[in-house]
Amino acid sequence: MSEELELQHVIAVLRKRWRLIVTLAIIGALGAYLVSAFLLPPVYASSTQLIVNSKKQDPNAALTYADLQFSLSLIETYKEVLVSPRILQQVIEDGRLPNTVEQLEKKIRVNTVKQSQVISITVEDGHPERAADIANLVARTFQQEVPKIMNVDNVQILAQAEPNFKPVKPRTFLNVVLAALVGLLAGTFGAFLLEALDQTFKNESEVETLLSWPVLGVIGVLDVRRTRRAYPLAGEASLPMDVQPVREHDRILPGSAVKKEERSIEI
Repeated sequence: MSEELELQHVIAVLRKRWRLIVTLAIIGALGAYLVSAFLLPPVYASSTQLIVNSKKQDPNAALTYADLQFSLSLIETYKEVLVSPRILQQVIEDGRLPNTVEQLEKKIRVNTVKQSQVISITVEDGHPERAADIANLVARTFQQEVPKIMNVDNVQILAQAEPNFKPVKPRTFLNVVLAALVGLLAGTFGAFLLEALDQTFKNESEVETLLSWPVLGVIGVLDVRRTRRAYPLAGEASLPMDVQPVREHDRILPGSAVKKEERSIEI
């Protein structure tokens, strides 16, 4: 029974404060959209691919399992070499880029597929053409420097990077959804916080529980403005008794022998 009452209380709070919850969700979603659409600069990405093979002196010789395993064992090493200062500094000098090695490294992602000889290089930049140029320059520089570093010439460019004019960031839809969810959570938290700070009695059962007083009667709350609209030609004295507004000095007490200076409220 207590769990059922608790659930009813939660539903009642949400229904009472739904405007606050919805408002915060809308504000969060709208704010995320405005920031993503007008404040965050677009970021474009381009990718190139390299393949690591075993270099054979005889081009007609068959590739053995040992050759394949040797190539795969070099993949992780090549991933580190690709973003090493030696490669990136050469890329900056050849491309005359206004970046430091650390800044350029943050723009580059190197990915591989398990048990695959293919290395994918993805570069993100604010200009689609420059992203493609940097990706291709990294691939060419790596291909040229590998024989000097590893004493093996087994890297070939599999696919050139092309400019992609569709931005990959910011992800406006995802940002809007996440901001709306945060707004919903904040609104829900605020609703229950306001409810916890509200020290008024909500119903007669709370009076009985907290004060241990029996409830003798309940006075309904009347909407005076709505009552006046329902009886536009009638004064307060001529209104039906069940709709006349209860004033501060009125007392609903048997015997009516209560002094006016008494300000206590009796139930």
